[in-house]
Amino acid sequence: MSELSREAEERRRAETMASALVEVGRDLSETLDLSQAADRVVSVVLRLFGVRYAVLYRLDPLSGALVCVSAAGFREPNNWVGTVLPPGTGVSGRAVTDGGPIWSADPLSDPRITVPEWVVEQVGGDEGRVTAAVPLISRGKSVGALAVRDVSGREFSEADLRYLFAFADQAALALENARLHEETARRQREAEVIARLVGEMTASLDVDDVLRHVVASARDLSGADSAWLVLRDPRSGAMRLDYRYSAGVLSGGYEGLPIEPGVGAGGLVLQSGRPFRTEQYRTDQRISQALGSVGQGVGCVALLVVPIRSGGRIEGLLYVGNASPRPFTDRDEHILLRLAGHAGVAVRNARLFASEQAARAEAEAASRRFFDLVQGLDAVVWETEAPTDEEIAGTGSPRRFSFISQRVETLLGYPAERWTADPDFWPATVHPEDRDRVLQACRAALAAGRDGELEYRVIGADGLVLWVRDMVRVITDEAGRVRRRSGVMVDVTESRRLGEALRESEERFRRVFEDAATGMALVGLDGRWLQVNRALCRITGHTEDELRGGTVQAISHPADLEAELISRERLLAGEIPGYQMEKRYVHKRGHVIWVRVNSTLVRDAEGRPAHTIAEIEDITARRWAERRLATQVAVTQALTDGDEDREMVTRVLRVICEGVGWAVGEVWRLDRRSSLLRWAGMWQESGLEAADFERESRGFTFREGEGLPGRAWQSGQPEWLMDTATSPRFLRRHLAAPLGLHAAFAFPVRSARELFGVMVFFSRDIYEPDPDLLIMMGDMGAQIAQFVERQRVDRALRRSQAELLQFQKMDAIGRLAGGVAHDFNNLLTVIMGRGDIVLASLDEGDPRRADVDAILETATRAAALTHQLLAFSRKQVLQPKALDVNLLVTHLSAMLRRLIGEDIQLDCRLEPGCWPIKADPSQLEQVIVNLVVNARDAMPDGGRVTIETSNVILDQSFAQAHPEIRPGGHVLLAVEDTGTGMDEETRNRLFEPFFTTKGQGKGTGLGLSMVFGIVTQHGGAIVVDSAPGSGATFRIYLPRTEEPPEVVTAPHQTSGEPRGSETVLIVEDDAPVRMLTCDILGAAGYTVLAADGGEEALRLCAEHPGTIHLLVSDVVMPQLSGPRLARQLLAIRPSMRVLYMSGYAESALLVRDLEDASVAFIPKPFSPDAFARKVREVLDAPDR
Repeated sequence: MSELSREAEERRRAETMASALVEVGRDLSETLDLSQAADRVVSVVLRLFGVRYAVLYRLDPLSGALVCVSAAGFREPNNWVGTVLPPGTGVSGRAVTDGGPIWSADPLSDPRITVPEWVVEQVGGDEGRVTAAVPLISRGKSVGALAVRDVSGREFSEADLRYLFAFADQAALALENARLHEETARRQREAEVIARLVGEMTASLDVDDVLRHVVASARDLSGADSAWLVLRDPRSGAMRLDYRYSAGVLSGGYEGLPIEPGVGAGGLVLQSGRPFRTEQYRTDQRISQALGSVGQGVGCVALLVVPIRSGGRIEGLLYVGNASPRPFTDRDEHILLRLAGHAGVAVRNARLFASEQAARAEAEAASRRFFDLVQGLDAVVWETEAPTDEEIAGTGSPRRFSFISQRVETLLGYPAERWTADPDFWPATVHPEDRDRVLQACRAALAAGRDGELEYRVIGADGLVLWVRDMVRVITDEAGRVRRRSGVMVDVTESRRLGEALRESEERFRRVFEDAATGMALVGLDGRWLQVNRALCRITGHTEDELRGGTVQAISHPADLEAELISRERLLAGEIPGYQMEKRYVHKRGHVIWVRVNSTLVRDAEGRPAHTIAEIEDITARRWAERRLATQVAVTQALTDGDEDREMVTRVLRVICEGVGWAVGEVWRLDRRSSLLRWAGMWQESGLEAADFERESRGFTFREGEGLPGRAWQSGQPEWLMDTATSPRFLRRHLAAPLGLHAAFAFPVRSARELFGVMVFFSRDIYEPDPDLLIMMGDMGAQIAQFVERQRVDRALRRSQAELLQFQKMDAIGRLAGGVAHDFNNLLTVIMGRGDIVLASLDEGDPRRADVDAILETATRAAALTHQLLAFSRKQVLQPKALDVNLLVTHLSAMLRRLIGEDIQLDCRLEPGCWPIKADPSQLEQVIVNLVVNARDAMPDGGRVTIETSNVILDQSFAQAHPEIRPGGHVLLAVEDTGTGMDEETRNRLFEPFFTTKGQGKGTGLGLSMVFGIVTQHGGAIVVDSAPGSGATFRIYLPRTEEPPEVVTAPHQTSGEPRGSETVLIVEDDAPVRMLTCDILGAAGYTVLAADGGEEALRLCAEHPGTIHLLVSDVVMPQLSGPRLARQLLAIRPSMRVLYMSGYAESALLVRDLEDASVAFIPKPFSPDAFARKVREVLDAPDR
């Protein structure tokens, strides 16, 4: 009886379990909510198995940990939800690891079981320790575990475990369906949020608005309690906590807190460039304790921070936080990285919005298709009885359903009862074309006792044909006999249709890929081209086969390889979802092209990196345009910043080379004398060893049309060489080749009137001619030429201003010197005259004669000094004559040779037929003597002095540079020495009065000032060329005259003391001079009338009844000058002779009056004898 009772009890229990399974299956099939399904499973298990606790776990596919999704029997079941069992721990973890059921009377002491500490704390004092667990298996993989726990003494039979396994199957199906539903819903929600965000970014250029949407989306998609975003201050570069962009409840008090690399969660992201996650912000050892309270202060326990990148730099941080230790997942991190990427795009460049719209639309469409596919799935849960041997052998249906869910009615339209009542009903629903295949596969699976999965067609009650996927699990006993089978039949009609659509979509993608205007490529992880489109072939110049046979690195510019390698390593490491960069490719023809590469990582089904997809746009034209503009601005600035030619040249070469990315720049100046281009300067980029190139280039010259510079000169336009290594017209190939220089271009620096030179530039790369760059360089050449012309004008203006200032200074000094000389000459006249009179009155042996001689000698030296002052100030009275300069130099040469000494050679190079000049012979002699003496002093160790004469024609440009001279015919008188030479400072002060380079007591500093004054007073100009160690050349230009040269002879000296009896009127405002002259003439027998000025002279002339034979008058007098007085007296007494005396001429008018050849003149100071002889000479001169 007891055996029968047990069997009856077993049957009742089996029926109860079956009924519960059916009920649970029905309930689970009607909900896709994971929480509801899980709660239903654990509550039924708790009731049917009579256990104290029941727990359902979900397997985290990434970490392998078990996460509790539902619990029953506990005082606070919700406290268990979300708890995590590390992989392989606990009874449930062991069941998942073993792939089968397991139970333990006491897991805490069971050596098979590893129990986490938190579980020990939870169950350590609980008497309910007996635990059983079975894995949840779907499609042959564990997806979770179902565990029950009861009081001590409870044992779990095989039947218990088998029934528990049945519920686990139901739970696995529920978890899978719920996961699919949640995954679909999540992806749909993510797609919708991202699509909405992208749409808002496209519709608005308001970055603040976009970033607020980013923050709201981050909080929404991650399920966080709060979210916020901080950006780097664009002015200071600092990053501080700022809640302008925030969502959720946040505590304040930390605004403005700086975020520094390595400090705090944000600082760790700034330092590493990678996302940061923590479940316990305050106690996380990676965060300094000083900042641990900050996370608590802003209301966060769990925290996730990701970087916001823009242009390869972290420009901001995106935070999400939870007030509880609820951790953030890899999915959350992935979502935040996507949002951060969008934030970076918004910050970096609003122009990318338009290009992203198509991608967003495609993502939304793909998301909708995926959602439609998942939502269209219909799943039928079924179970069969143990098959008979006949069924396994092939007679009868291999499926006799003991249970089938109601979903079958919705799916196929047949009542569920027909499936369970008629063993042959199922085969009848299978499409005739698939039936034999399906039945044979089922029998083979039964015979082998293995799980299986197959797809086939079924015919619904309405005649419609559906495709289903039948996933079968075979349950065997210990002996391996098949006890039952269960499975899930899923409607895959839509997925089959979508499969066809996917193939069509792939075909459309292939066509879009091939026909895209920009380059597209699939690139392997090793950089090998896997697939390329026609546009990429066009950009690079290679065929598809050539590209697919090589790598990205093979056509990349060497200078860009390292930067792209770093980006690819970060991409493959998962640090960034993609990267964008501008780089260079080497075209098949050898020249360089610029491209923008946008690369995104594609992963396989298991999440591993598979390959990258790259969009490649040719931006060569844009890059050159940007560089051209920047170069033009830089050249303008360089021309503005400096005055020195050499400095300007170097700066312009540098900014042009750096602007267009070329390695070497040269300047070739036009030498107009030889009509050759000569090397004038160079700049090269750092690291380029171009010393040999520079040294050899210095020795090159180019005629018009010769070489690259000469062709630019000849054409007047920029010239381009694609590769100097292959151009036979490039004459310096042997110099450029060792430096790896290839492309070159030259442009003339030309104004509207003249060419100044040519600039030449070299690159290490091969470039095809760029018409826009050539046009720009042509304009730049004109711009530089305008600068050179402006510099010339500025220098000429400054020189003129300096000369004017010097003239004004010299004129002021001259006026002072002239005034002093006038008074001094009057004094010297009296001293020398009275001295001669005293000397004449002394006997030959009188000892006082030596004193008088000393007085006279000193006065003579003083007279010479005043003579120099007058010459410098151009106040001396000239007595010019038409002279033959060659004859004058010849007469002087003997005296000059004695003057310079035997160790200095005098060389006279006199051009025959030199034009005559109008000059005072004595003054011109003084000029030559002074220059030769200076040359002697500059050659203490001997040397050579050369005096040269020649005829020259001076043009307008020379006259503009020397305003004191007029264009036309001139005689050049040059004095050249081989002495020590002069520096620029000495040359600039050379003609200043009292300036001397000789030692103290060795010179007055008036010699060259006198030379300058005499030359200028003669209407000429003096030019000095000299450099230290190169000697000096003084070139004097004197205007020619049309008068024939006069023969210069010594004045005739009459013998004896000149005497006379004529009446002489002396007019002198200086009383001592007047008394002296009266005494001299009175002693010589003349009748003397004396006046102290013009008015008294007019009165005496009017009152004197007799003839006045001679008027002797000072030139410069107050009220009435000597010449004006003479004109008035001659009007009264036309037969009267006139003799002027003066120490200097006050004005140009007086100089012209006195330089008339008919005017007699005696300069002060003079001796009594010279004065008496001059008076006699004038009186005895024939009438004119």
